[in-house]
Amino acid sequence: MLLGKVMNLSVFYLIASIITISNGYRILVIFPTGSYSHQRPQQAVSQGLAQAGHHVTIISPDSFETDNPNITQINIKFTYEYIKLFDLSNPIGSFQMMTIVNKYMTLVCEGVLADPEVKKIFQNVRNEQYDAVIIEVLPYFPLFMAKQIFNTTLIGMSSLELMPMMHKAMGNVVHPVLHPSFFYEAPSNPNLYDRIWMVYFEIYHRYWEIMEFYPSQSRVLKKHFPGTNTDLETVKNSVDFVIEGQTPVLGNVRPLLPNTVQIGFLHIKPPQPLPSTLQTYLDKSKNGVIYVSFGSNVKSSNLKPEIRNALINTLKKLDYDILWKYENDTFPGKPDNTRIEKWLPQIDLLAHKNVKLFITQGGLQSMEETIARGVPVVVIPFFADQDTNAEKIQNLGIGQKLNVEDLTEMSLTQKIMEVLNNPRYKNTVKELGDRIRDTPMTPIQTAVWWIEYAIRNRGAEHLKYKGVNVSFIEYYLLDIVFVHLIAVVLLFYLIKKLMGALLSKSTVSNSIKSNKMKSQ
Repeated sequence: MLLGKVMNLSVFYLIASIITISNGYRILVIFPTGSYSHQRPQQAVSQGLAQAGHHVTIISPDSFETDNPNITQINIKFTYEYIKLFDLSNPIGSFQMMTIVNKYMTLVCEGVLADPEVKKIFQNVRNEQYDAVIIEVLPYFPLFMAKQIFNTTLIGMSSLELMPMMHKAMGNVVHPVLHPSFFYEAPSNPNLYDRIWMVYFEIYHRYWEIMEFYPSQSRVLKKHFPGTNTDLETVKNSVDFVIEGQTPVLGNVRPLLPNTVQIGFLHIKPPQPLPSTLQTYLDKSKNGVIYVSFGSNVKSSNLKPEIRNALINTLKKLDYDILWKYENDTFPGKPDNTRIEKWLPQIDLLAHKNVKLFITQGGLQSMEETIARGVPVVVIPFFADQDTNAEKIQNLGIGQKLNVEDLTEMSLTQKIMEVLNNPRYKNTVKELGDRIRDTPMTPIQTAVWWIEYAIRNRGAEHLKYKGVNVSFIEYYLLDIVFVHLIAVVLLFYLIKKLMGALLSKSTVSNSIKSNKMKSQ
């Protein structure tokens, strides 16, 4: 009897799941960046969509294990080879970063569009139809052509702060001082000198976009889509809706249109069991563990000797165990209190009660993980958004920032001891985590709802800002100002002419009177 009920219940759920799958949307996800941290939010959202009954085809360099029949994966792991062309293990300035972005984005677009499996998708040889395309909303503009190919909704999703060109494309406020690009290492409270340089940087950034970046992207667009008459600006502005992968709670408050939503902590899940050897190591630590990791792009083994030596000489003097993500088998000068691992389940080990401090490069995903697990940090930023994130961490009171150029044994020791010995950092990071979790839905539930909303409403055209395509001249009313300036100039000209005529007439009249008086 019980077995019969169980069988009936199983059949019911099977039929229900089949109905759900058949009624679900077909979604194409394109996330080409060869960086694991970029892929984690995408993977979480893709799995959430699949669990909601939608069929998801993912183009990504990081495939993941899954038994969900709703997920199809196309691996483009070669994009990792492109990132290896650049030295990211040493500090990169704003101008150098823009050069790297231009080269990397061009290489990725070229490589992805030339990949045989991706070509089948873009040429639509199987005559497939997608209800939406979710694109990594970094400026991989030629890949945005998927919207036209499938005549569908294009949803952008990011794993970090949007670049200014994408904020502008969505119609959001772009301001060089109030909302500077994360390329620029802007101070928290800029003075007049800082603001002047922020404006100069914005001018150069616009020049770089128009004169260097857009032409590179246009060449790729014309090469792989020779029959299209669509210009790059139109392609860039074709995104219907954007999910920016960060939360306003971390200080990312800015005016946003309703077609842009901020959802952070997308990849955060409940802690999973640690490998037994790692669990034992953490359990047995008497004074606690300091965890050191600079992410997937900054390799500890490639750090400059003076940076690595400062880290080693500082950490070996501490009465803490050091757990260090280190990419090589050998570590010259490794301190006795240090354990190295090539890879670590960071999000899970940060949940262990004996992890007292996290020394990080300040990537957004690492920032979210340390807040989710309540561990204070010392941030040593290297490139891109890491400096901006480090400023936020310091301003939020959950850690200390230390620039690489200021890194010495003394400065690092001071930062570490300040965070470890002052309980306000630990208390603040826990309060911040509670504040971020105070939401009606989980981040994944929220993201899935908005994606379904955009699809149901065919791109949510009603949320778009009509001023997004207004020219620079029209937006700042320069044409109206020019017309009024011309009017004022003409008015002064006419007044001058009139005054001249009156004075001339008066002079003539006076001359006639003078001659009459002389003749008398």
